Amino acid sequence: MVDKNFEEFGRDRWPNFETSTDTGKTSTETRKFSTVTGMNLLDLVDWVRTSNCVLKKSENPNGMPVIAMPPVQRSAVWRPKQVLDFWDSLMRGLPIGTFYLVKQAEKRKVTMADGDGTGGKTIETPFPGFDLLDGQQRVRALWVGTHGCAEEERCLWVDLGEEAAKDFPRLYLTSKAQPFGYDPQTGRKLPLDDRRKAREAIEPDPKSHPIMFDAGTSEERFAYDLDLFMGSSVTQDGKPIEHPPRPYRATKGKTFKLQNLLAAWRKRSPRDTDGGIKALRQVMAYGIDPDAPVAIDPAALQVLDNAFRKVEEAQVALLCVNPENFHDSSKDLLALFGRIGAGGTALTNEEQLFSIYKYYVPELRDAVERIYDTAGRILPPTKIAATALRIANARTHDEPGNGNWLPGVDVFAKEMAKQKKSDLWFQLEQLIPRTSVPDGPREPGPLSRSFEMVKGLLSYDKDAGNFWMPDVLLTELPAELWQVLVFWAAKCPDPTNLEFCRKEAVRFALFWHLCVSNNDKAANWAFEYIKDNKITSRADFPGAALYLRLIEAGDDESCATPLMQPCEFKRLLCKKVDPSWQTDVERFGEGNKRNVIGSHWWWYGKKILPWLQRDYIRDKFPGYAPLTNNEDDLPYDVDHICPWSDWGEDWRRVTQRIDVGNPARQKMRDNRNAVGNGIGNLRLIASWENRHDQDVAITVKMPFVEGRAEPTPDELRAMKASAFPPDDRALWRLAAGKDKRWNTGRLAAFQQAAEQRAAWLYECFHDDLGYEAWTS
Repeated sequence: MVDKNFEEFGRDRWPNFETSTDTGKTSTETRKFSTVTGMNLLDLVDWVRTSNCVLKKSENPNGMPVIAMPPVQRSAVWRPKQVLDFWDSLMRGLPIGTFYLVKQAEKRKVTMADGDGTGGKTIETPFPGFDLLDGQQRVRALWVGTHGCAEEERCLWVDLGEEAAKDFPRLYLTSKAQPFGYDPQTGRKLPLDDRRKAREAIEPDPKSHPIMFDAGTSEERFAYDLDLFMGSSVTQDGKPIEHPPRPYRATKGKTFKLQNLLAAWRKRSPRDTDGGIKALRQVMAYGIDPDAPVAIDPAALQVLDNAFRKVEEAQVALLCVNPENFHDSSKDLLALFGRIGAGGTALTNEEQLFSIYKYYVPELRDAVERIYDTAGRILPPTKIAATALRIANARTHDEPGNGNWLPGVDVFAKEMAKQKKSDLWFQLEQLIPRTSVPDGPREPGPLSRSFEMVKGLLSYDKDAGNFWMPDVLLTELPAELWQVLVFWAAKCPDPTNLEFCRKEAVRFALFWHLCVSNNDKAANWAFEYIKDNKITSRADFPGAALYLRLIEAGDDESCATPLMQPCEFKRLLCKKVDPSWQTDVERFGEGNKRNVIGSHWWWYGKKILPWLQRDYIRDKFPGYAPLTNNEDDLPYDVDHICPWSDWGEDWRRVTQRIDVGNPARQKMRDNRNAVGNGIGNLRLIASWENRHDQDVAITVKMPFVEGRAEPTPDELRAMKASAFPPDDRALWRLAAGKDKRWNTGRLAAFQQAAEQRAAWLYECFHDDLGYEAWTS
C-alpha cells in the first residue's frame, strides 16, 4: 500500500531543474540541467515531509528525489523572534530568500529533519536527491507553522480577537519549555511576573495545592511549566489538562493553532474567499481550541484568508550548486557553507569546527546523543565536539606546551581533507570509533565513557557526603573545565581510588568555577600538566597539583586566584563594626595590597550557592531536570535576605526612612550596592515562595531569626536550607530593623551581618570540601 504522503506529493509537484533546448527546427527535444528553478513554498514543505517518510521507511515507491540535511548542518538555532518574523513576512507576501541545494547521486550520510520527532538522526540513504546546504532554519520554521514541531513542542498561534487583527493577525509562539509563549514583539521569554500570573490561572495556590503526581516517589509535587505539555500527567480540579495552555495575553476563544487553520484552509471548497472563510470557521466551531469559541470579526477572517493566499502563492528559488565545478570540491563546499551562514546567523569558530567534523564524520551527531543519553546535556554539541578536538590535538603533539588548544578552522579542514588520514583524524577515531556495519550498534567510545565517568564523579551519590554537585551546577561549569576533566578520564580510565578521585574532582571543579579568570589559559596549563607528567591509566585525579599549577605565576601571569585559610579570610573581611557602609576598596584593601579572594568571594561567590544549598535544591525540586532537552527556567531565585526594597530602591523613597545624618547617610547612598549585593546577603529560594516573600522583613521570611532559645530541629533544618549561620540570629534581628527604617544600630548590624555570613559561607566551602590540604 502506497503511503498517503507519496500519493499527495505527486510527480507534478517535484522540483524540476531540467529545461528544454528544443529550437523548433527538428522534432528532437533535448533536456539540459539548469542550476536554478522555482518551487511553490508549500510544495517545498511537503517535499521535505515526504522525504522524511522515505528516509524513515527506507522505501521510495515513486522514485522521488529526496531532500535531506547534510550532517554539516547545525541543529535549530533560530530564536523565537526569528520564527515569528519569518511567518509574518510569509503572510505579508514578502520574499524569504534562496535555498541552496547540492545534487547527490550516490548513497550518503544525511540528517533527518527533526520536526516530526525523529530527533535529527543521522542515517545512510541509498536514494539520490539533494542536500539542503542553506535554508535549514527557514525549513524548520516552515515546519513549525504547517505541522508543529514534535521535538520542542513549538507551536504557532493566530490571535483573531485583537482589534489589530482586522489589519493583520497577531502571531504567538509557544514551546514545551515556555508553554505560555514568548513576547510577540521581542521574542524573549515572558517576564517572570507574567509567567507567574499565567501559572496562577491553572495553579492558583502552588504552596497549598501541588497538582503534579510524581510516579517516581508516589507523592504529589509542584508542576513545572514543562509538565503542561505532558497531557494527562498534570491535573486541575482532578481532571487531566488535555491541551497546552493558550499563549499569555492571547484572546480567549479567538486564538487558534496556525497549523490547524492553515491545514483546513488548504482543503477549502470552493477555492475562493467564501470557501476559505468557511473552512476557517469550521476549525473554530469544532473546538480545536480548548476555549469555547466566540464570534470572530468577519474583517479579521478576510485578512487571514488573504494572508494564507500569500503563503499559498509564494514561490522560492532553488539554486543547485555543483561541487565538481569548484577548485577543491570538499574544502570549497565547506567554505561556501560558512560564508552563506555568515550572511544569516553567523557561525562561531567552534560551530565551524563542528560543521567540518560532522561533514567528514557524520557519526559525530550520534556520538553526541550517546553522551546525552549517559551523562545528560551537560554541554552543547559544539562544546562536546570541541572537547574531542582539543583532546585529539593534544595527543598528536608530544612536545611540551604544544597542541593543548583547539586546532584552527583552516588547519582542521586541511587535515580532514587529506587522502591519507592524519594523526589528528586517527586520534579522533580513537575517541569516537566508527563502525563498518551500516546502522549497526556502536559501542560507546572513550569520549562517551569519559564524559560518563566525570559526570558520575561530580553528581549526587548517597555515600558522597559533601562531595557532589546538583545537576544545575554541572550545566554552569565552563566547557574548558569539562575538557580538562574528560582529558584526564580518557587518559586514566581505571584510577586506583575512585573515592579520592571524586573528592579531588569536586574540589577542583568548584575551585575552577569560582577562581579561574582565564578558562582557555587554565585549560592549556592543565592539559600540559596531564600530558607531560607521565601518568598511567590507573592514576588518580591530580587536583592538588593542578591547583598549584594554575595559581603559580612563573614566567606568565597566573590564571586563577589562590584560596585562603578561613581564619585569615575572616580577619581580613570582618574588621570592625561601623554604621558607615564601606566602599569596595575600603572593604578589600589591606595596605598596598588587595584581598583578592575576599573580593572575588563577595561578588562571585553566588556561583557556589547551588553547592552550598545543594540539599535544599535536591529536596525542594525533585522533578527539576536541567540535563534534559528543554529550556526550563530555574525553579529558584537569588533572594536578598535583607530585601532590596529596604535599601536599593529609588533613593528618594529610601532617604525618607533614614534616621541618621551625614556622613553615614551619604555612605549608605554611595555604597548600598557594595553591601546589599554581596554574597553575605544572598540565598537561593523557590521562585513561588520568593514571589510572596521577596519584599517582606527578614524576621517574616526567616522566622527562625526571632528565636532566642536553642534552635529546634525544624529551625536548624530551615537555617541549613537557607545557608544561614545559627550563631548570627541575634545580629540579623538587629539588621531586620522595624518598618524599613534605618538608624545607626541597624546600619552597623546589617553591614556586620553580611560580612560575617560571607565569612561563614566561605568557611563552609573551604572546610566541608577539605581545601585544608591545598591551602595549608
